Amino acid sequence: MRAARLSPTVAALIASAVCACALSSKAFAAKEKIVYAFSGADGAVPYSALLAGPGGNLFGTTFYGGANGLGTAFELVPRGNKFREQVLFSFPGGSSGGSGPAGGLAIGPSGSLWGTTEFGSGSAGAGIAFALYPAYPEYSLTTLLSFGAQSPYGSYSLATPVVIGGNLYATASQGGQYGDGTVFGPFGIHPFGSKTDDGITPMAGVVVDASGNVFGTTQSGGGQYANCTLGCGTVYMVTAAAKESVLYGFKGSPDGANPQAALIMDDHGALYGTTAYGGVYNNGTVFKLTRKKSAYTEKVLYSFQSGYDGTHPVAGLVMAGNLLFGTTQSGGLYDKGTVFELSLSGGKWSEIVLHNFQGGNDGATPLAGLLIQNGALFGTTSAGGQHGAGTVFEVKT
Repeated sequence: MRAARLSPTVAALIASAVCACALSSKAFAAKEKIVYAFSGADGAVPYSALLAGPGGNLFGTTFYGGANGLGTAFELVPRGNKFREQVLFSFPGGSSGGSGPAGGLAIGPSGSLWGTTEFGSGSAGAGIAFALYPAYPEYSLTTLLSFGAQSPYGSYSLATPVVIGGNLYATASQGGQYGDGTVFGPFGIHPFGSKTDDGITPMAGVVVDASGNVFGTTQSGGGQYANCTLGCGTVYMVTAAAKESVLYGFKGSPDGANPQAALIMDDHGALYGTTAYGGVYNNGTVFKLTRKKSAYTEKVLYSFQSGYDGTHPVAGLVMAGNLLFGTTQSGGLYDKGTVFELSLSGGKWSEIVLHNFQGGNDGATPLAGLLIQNGALFGTTSAGGQHGAGTVFEVKT
């Protein structure tokens, strides 16, 4: 749906964001078009953001569809004003491979594409981390690790991984030593739930700084149980020496609650993200964490309001200058979700809706963040499109 020492994936996003200086804040000038509509055999129901490749190519995953109906990895190749889609791999499920890739792809060594699946493979069928290598007629899959009840890595990863120097950083939403999920990387494996105020259930991937410190979110936990049954979620850090700390525990309305997306980091080390709930109207927020000496201070930049401005963002943000861009899974004029922009002026952030999804041939229910490429925003919707199986869209401002 976004650090100094970057994976090639993140580097590609930021490199493309350099072009985004041309993106403007014209509230009603945005134009959306569907660049590809999934039909089933070519993939269905994309949950994740896109990855920028060479020559303007786009890479991604679908949770369903493909030859086995269990998800795909795909590539979109630009041809003039259109894109041609190629299925790179259809996930087989069972013991031979994962199924249901909920996260996106990262570029690994030797032109490989790395990712995770929520289900399939292993004795528990709780997913894998994989690498796809170019081959004909489809890419070939190598299982990097298997998730499951007996695995220290946990179960059911929904994360888009980060790959740095051949090292994999990712999360699992459940399992691990305490049953509450894990985050892992070169530092080892950190299991969530070991202390009262710890986060639980990490739903997204991480961002890594120049020192190898890892930052992420958990959907629940954090010790704030008054407004949320299992806690309102956290922002956490795990150092390169494997020490974890909770940077912030959400409290619910009017603060945020239940972050489900990865964070982004600006040049000063500030962290930005979204919460699916909480805020003044309990429709979700955009927030910022700023480090002051040894502590972090949280500020809600925007609380989603009545629904017309979008509700319940579950995807992360992208940044270009003083602009933040994202999606909401619902709300907007047709309650099918939105693409939004936040702009900073005079120390205050204001929001405009760049596009209201309508359903039908237009997309609906975007669950993923955006990619900035060639001065435009690209993303996916999990529903809608000509065949009702989701879309890839472009928004120009």
